[in-house]
Amino acid sequence: MDSGEYSAGMKIPSIRHLAAQYAVSKKSTVIKALDTLEREHLLYSVERSGYYVVKTKQRADKQDGTWIDFASSAPDPVVFPYVDFQHCINQAIDLYQNDLFIYGTANGLPSLLPVISKRLMDYQVFAHPEQIVMTSGIQLALSILSTIPFPNGKQTILVEQPGYHLYLQYLEKKSIACARNSADGKRDRSYRIRTYLSRRGDSFFLYDAKISKPAWNEFIKTRKKSDCSPC
Repeated sequence: MDSGEYSAGMKIPSIRHLAAQYAVSKKSTVIKALDTLEREHLLYSVERSGYYVVKTKQRADKQDGTWIDFASSAPDPVVFPYVDFQHCINQAIDLYQNDLFIYGTANGLPSLLPVISKRLMDYQVFAHPEQIVMTSGIQLALSILSTIPFPNGKQTILVEQPGYHLYLQYLEKKSIACARNSADGKRDRSYRIRTYLSRRGDSFFLYDAKISKPAWNEFIKTRKKSDCSPC
């Protein structure tokens, strides 16, 4: 399939034909191989017809390896562990099927919070389970932060650029005031942040750690601490 011999929608030769072609056992080898490919969502079976090749975006958009996209923070679809991710989802459905489609608690799945609390300790972040709020994604987390009142009573939000582009669109649609701080790596960066927070008194500062952006690897640990010190 990777070589293009079998394209999307094409029927795979019969089990008997494959066993004869490769001189292997029909039951223990061919059927097992087809079942594996079906579990990996590379093939699908049709009753009384056979196996067919699944059309996947990953194979259609496969790059020739001559360039690497650093502009996007999204993971490379070629290396993203879709199968492992789906395996985790399937396990979650099997284990927590009674809890997935009912209203839970405001903080998230109760059994998950202590696990997250212990995990954060490895990064020197100490938070009790009752202090942790789990959301369905970054968009929901940011929307909650944007609407709750902060102790300083300020309304403007300071957002680092480049950063999460959908967040700026969200702020514009909600007519929430925001200021942008360019992550250009200049020496006056921390000074600009300090000026924003002290003079303007922004409600909070959305800082992008650049973990998934190799082009920003110069933002070492001490630099990040310096940037966040005004907060």
